[in-house]
Amino acid sequence: MSLITDIAAIVTNLYPDSTFVLSSKFHANTTAFLTELNALPLIILDNELSKNPSIQKNNNVLKDSKIVITFLNLDSFDNTDNQSEAIRQAMEDMADRVAVKIYHELPVRLTGSNQTYKTTPMFHMFSSNMTGVALEMNVKYNEIVEF
Repeated sequence: MSLITDIAAIVTNLYPDSTFVLSSKFHANTTAFLTELNALPLIILDNELSKNPSIQKNNNVLKDSKIVITFLNLDSFDNTDNQSEAIRQAMEDMADRVAVKIYHELPVRLTGSNQTYKTTPMFHMFSSNMTGVALEMNVKYNEIVEF
């Protein structure tokens, strides 16, 4: 399996009623995605980021990878700041849960003592008025390579 496949499995298992999509497909036709959106929230996994692999002494490959996952739900310009903040907080809670699952369930290695990640608020994104957060996490994903 790959890091993208593993993360996709985590997200779809945690949130089966949401719309999960890879950024390569989402960015190919953003407007169509947002107008045909049935199941919210919308979760977008960026699969277009580079990796920095290294070969370890045990011949495994350790891929230093940046993970970016966007969690969005429908907002309204008629909402108060508190209502929009509630949507953002709900999306941050989802992002936190996914980050913990990645840390606990995937073969990722730490460079320090704790896994850190960053969440960035996103208000009224795209043409369909979505609010949420972007989760950014750097991991070293361990892969076994057959020789």
